[in-house]
Amino acid sequence: MKKLIFTIIVLVTYHSFAQNHFGIQAGFGVSRMANSFYPDNETQHTTEFIKPAMLIGLYYENQLNDKLDLGVGLNYNQSNSYEEWRINNETQQVSVNIKKKISSIGIPVYLKWNFEKFSINPGVRTSIIVKGGTENYKDWDGDISSYSSDLNIDKLAFGAQLGLNYEITEKLKLETLFYKDISNTYKESNFVLKTWQLLFGIKYDIK
Repeated sequence: MKKLIFTIIVLVTYHSFAQNHFGIQAGFGVSRMANSFYPDNETQHTTEFIKPAMLIGLYYENQLNDKLDLGVGLNYNQSNSYEEWRINNETQQVSVNIKKKISSIGIPVYLKWNFEKFSINPGVRTSIIVKGGTENYKDWDGDISSYSSDLNIDKLAFGAQLGLNYEITEKLKLETLFYKDISNTYKESNFVLKTWQLLFGIKYDIK
């Protein structure tokens, strides 16, 4: 117990005097929710398109040594996607256009390798999904309808991310960030929903 308390005191003291950064970040780019449907024999064509995405939030980075930092963040994410389905069989033709939107709170944890003005930031992100919905447009043998619905998805998603930063000033950095889901967030067994994002933005150190 004494050794554990001593270790904690040493770590707290070290992190108190180590260089750290606290700041805000924002990014805009594109996203896609890939492979959202396992086609069967009647699904002749499924097309997926990229749509706008955004991120805004906070980050904290603590220096581990001269080249390596440990970072954690808290951010709000929004991903969008658009799909076209074409289903043909002997009796009917169906055309379905689907817009998907997912809003989530992301908690990334990453390592930051520093190379002069550049840094590479590999890590993972856990997302708490706040809302997921669709807007649907259906043409069923000429019978046209539109409706909105909620996505039947899990409340948690897990994925990997990779960031690349370029230092403009001591406090301001440009960032390119790529994220991809590892987990499937759909609850139905014949559906899969894995989102990816490519974002371009800034990071600004407040402290």
